[in-house]
Amino acid sequence: MNPDIHAKNSAKKYKGIPEDYLAIHVAMDSAKEHLGTIVHRLILHNTFGITLVEKLFGEVIKAGNPDSPVYVRQNYIINSDGIKVYVKNILQDHVLEDMAGRIPTLAEQFQDITVQLVASRLGVFGPLLRKIKQEEEDR
Repeated sequence: MNPDIHAKNSAKKYKGIPEDYLAIHVAMDSAKEHLGTIVHRLILHNTFGITLVEKLFGEVIKAGNPDSPVYVRQNYIINSDGIKVYVKNILQDHVLEDMAGRIPTLAEQFQDITVQLVASRLGVFGPLLRKIKQEEEDR
């Protein structure tokens, strides 16, 4: 599903207009720019991705001592209808829509990817791979 459709779904569910939500959905699908296939969902379409992208969006408020305020990013947006919508809910909906109704963890997404596989494909982990092999032999 593309970000425009996700944004329309968010507007339908939380009110406001699709543009209220579009930047959030574009960010969630940003790995698509580097991995042009469905594989891009491995990167952010999980609990880690939700936590990461949530930190990028939300209302910034002034908090703390009035003489030396601290600006804090809240975990919600205010849509064009004036309704507070939690960014985490928007992101969870996005993942649920794209991942057959479930939100996987990062560990679940990468469970079949081993250090050996990564090392053999990239060729940059030679010393690490040798160390792992040595530790396995020493057991």
